[in-house]
Amino acid sequence: SPRISDLSYLIASTIGKVELETVEEGLETKIIGDIVDRAISNVFAKYTEPDEFDFLLAKFEEGLTVLSGSSISDDEYLETIKDCGILEDKLISLCNPMADSSAIISALEFILEGLYLGSKLSKDSHNSTVKYSI
Repeated sequence: SPRISDLSYLIASTIGKVELETVEEGLETKIIGDIVDRAISNVFAKYTEPDEFDFLLAKFEEGLTVLSGSSISDDEYLETIKDCGILEDKLISLCNPMADSSAIISALEFILEGLYLGSKLSKDSHNSTVKYSI
């Protein structure tokens, strides 16, 4: 399943295909990134409730950090999900009862990014890895 962490490649590939007339040269990456962020925020708001992930935010307040990106193995993601109690049930409800592990991991990245864009988590990017924390 496609992941939120894959969207950075969308930005790079879109720049060569879409011509944007901007005030300043070189703002295309920021503009396309902002469009992607807004799309994620809109979908997150449509399919989740404002306090639906308070239990997950409480885990972050207790010191949880989550690494995300193409270099993170499925097993690492699944271990994080297992450590967060009812998170797996929430992820499955976002996908469907028959969701495979890749869809569940994709849903986790979606939730983390939605919480970040809603200013509930912080995000630190380094190379191809992102660290979510409070």
